[in-house]
Amino acid sequence: LTSPAPRLRIVELTLPRVSVRLLPGVGVYLSLYTRVAINGKSLIGFLDIAVEVNITAKVRLTMDRTGYPRLVIERCDTLLGGIKVKLLRGLLPNLVDNLVNRVLANVLPDLLCPIVDVVLGLVNDQLGLVDSLVPLGILGSVQYTFSSLPLVTGEFLELDLNTLVGEAGGELIDYPLGRPAVSPRQRMPELPPMGDNTNSQLAISANFLGSVLTLLQKQGALDIDITDGMFEELPPLTTSTLGALIPKVFQQYPESRPLTIRIQVPNPPTVTLQKDKALVQVFATSEVVVSQPNDVETTICLIDVDTDLLASFSVEGDKLMIDAKLDKTNLNLRTSNVGNFDVGLMEVLVGKIFDLAFMPAMNAVLGSGVPLPKILNIDFSNADIDVLEDLLVLSA
Repeated sequence: LTSPAPRLRIVELTLPRVSVRLLPGVGVYLSLYTRVAINGKSLIGFLDIAVEVNITAKVRLTMDRTGYPRLVIERCDTLLGGIKVKLLRGLLPNLVDNLVNRVLANVLPDLLCPIVDVVLGLVNDQLGLVDSLVPLGILGSVQYTFSSLPLVTGEFLELDLNTLVGEAGGELIDYPLGRPAVSPRQRMPELPPMGDNTNSQLAISANFLGSVLTLLQKQGALDIDITDGMFEELPPLTTSTLGALIPKVFQQYPESRPLTIRIQVPNPPTVTLQKDKALVQVFATSEVVVSQPNDVETTICLIDVDTDLLASFSVEGDKLMIDAKLDKTNLNLRTSNVGNFDVGLMEVLVGKIFDLAFMPAMNAVLGSGVPLPKILNIDFSNADIDVLEDLLVLSA
C-alpha cells in the first residue's frame, strides 16, 4: 500500500441499484449503489477487499451535432462504506483500514465512474433508435426525428418529435407528431393524469394520423371496384336492382345487366380528434357502370359520396392499429346518363355498399398498423388510450 500505484483489480460487481431524479433545465441526478469485490497486490501483501459504493453523478442532457439528444456526465462522485479487508499476513486492523480507505478514495472514482458512462451509453443508444426509418406496410415509410432538445422539468422528460411520412420511392408528407401548433390564446388540452402504473405518455397529433391516410389515398389503396357477387351480403349489383329504385334505369336497360361500382377517393381524408371521439371524413366518388353484351362499359351515373367514419384505436406490438366504421353518408348526383333523378333513392343501397364493401377493404389496408417510435424500450402494447382535442394519447 505504500506503493504509489498499487495494482487493484475489480473481480466482482453486483447489479447496481439505480435511482434517478430529474433536474429541471439540466438533465438528471443519477445515483447507483453497488457492492464491489477487489483484490490486488501491494507491499504489505495480497489484499482481498469488499466495499459498498454509492456513485452519484450530475448528468446534462445535450444535443449533439447530428441532432441526437445525449446524456453527458458533468460531475461524478463516489462514497465508500462497509469496507472489509482480508490479508494473507497480519497488520494492525486500524492501520490497514486507514491505508485502504485512502487508497480506495483515490483509485475507485477512476475505476467506477466509467460505469456511469456505460449506463448512459445504453440510454444514449436507445435515444438514437428514436430517429429511425420504419416501413408503413408496403406503400411507404415513417421516419421519426427529434425536433428540439428535450424539455426536462422536475416531474417529466418531454420529447418532441417530427415525422416524415413518405411514399415508396415518392414524395414526403410532413406533419408533426405530438402537441399541435396553436396560438398562445388557445389552451393546450390537458393530458390525462398518470395512474400508479403509468410512467410514459405518447401524444399523437391528428395531423400525423391524417398524413398516414393521405399516403394511402395517394397510392390508390382506398380505391375499389365492386362487382356483382363479390360481397355476399350485398344485394345483386344489376340494372334490375337499380331499376327498382330508379325507373329510368329500368326503362333504358329492360334486360338485367351486371353492374360495377367504382369507388375512388380523389382527395386526402381528414382526421378530427375530439374528446372521446375520432372522426375520419372521406370524400369519395361512386361511378355506376353497366356491362353491355359486347363487353362495352357504359356509365349510368357518377355520385359524390361524403362519408363520416368513426375510428377506434388499439396497440399491437409496436404498432398503432386503426379500425373505422361507417357513421353516415351524404350523396350528391354529379352526372347521369339516364336523366336527372332523386339520388336520395340510392341512399340505402350506397350505404350498404360502403358499409359492407368499402369499409372492410379500407380496414384491411389499415390492418398493417402504424409503427410507433422506439422510445427507451417503452412498451405501449397494453397502453390506455384517450382521445382528446387534436391529440391521441397512449399511457403506459
